[in-house]
Amino acid sequence: MNLKTYIKSHSWTNYGLAKVYRFFGRNKFNIKGQGNEINCNVSGLYLAHAKILIRGNRNLLIFLPNKMGEVTHFEGLNISIYGNDNTITIGSHCSGNGFRISVEDDNNHIILGNRFTVGNNTELAAIEGTTIEFGNDCQLSANITLRTGDSHSIIDLQGNRTNPSKSIKIGNHVWIGNTVLIFKGTIVGDNSIVAGGSVVGSKVFPSNCIVGGNPAKVIKEGVNWDRQRF
Repeated sequence: MNLKTYIKSHSWTNYGLAKVYRFFGRNKFNIKGQGNEINCNVSGLYLAHAKILIRGNRNLLIFLPNKMGEVTHFEGLNISIYGNDNTITIGSHCSGNGFRISVEDDNNHIILGNRFTVGNNTELAAIEGTTIEFGNDCQLSANITLRTGDSHSIIDLQGNRTNPSKSIKIGNHVWIGNTVLIFKGTIVGDNSIVAGGSVVGSKVFPSNCIVGGNPAKVIKEGVNWDRQRF
């Protein structure tokens, strides 16, 4: 039995070595406020060069523990929270490189399902009490942005704001291609694909479809995908 197999098959080694890895991984936590909680002390969580900044109260960052033989590994994870009562939940057996999560205002929620994988230079941004939710087994390429709001107001001539923030929901087993923009109010069904370069916003897309274009639309139905190349 080699070392890698031994680590994966013994829970105490996976827990202990992950803790050592995090300790020497040059991670930086900068937290100011009351009642904030980060639970990194879970089995199989490997973090390196992570930057976590919190300014506010009662914010919660949750990493779910891994099963025997599975790990979560993030290199260059960057999380910033400005506000109160926000929650970020990262599922088990996830991985990514150069991934950023930004939260502003109060009562926002970021939920990443199990087996979430993500490429470099991808950002999730939630503001004004909204949610970004991914189901299980989602695969994201690089250079992707999901935003639940515009960060500034658009108003009509009577001074009323016309661009409220809205939540985003991505189903189970969804593949998002390179250089995709997904904006507020988007819902993507299970087993779907968002084609590279798409600009997606304020629409509901069914399961088992390919979404593509600018603005994005359903370009094919009755499909699914697999991480392996057969």
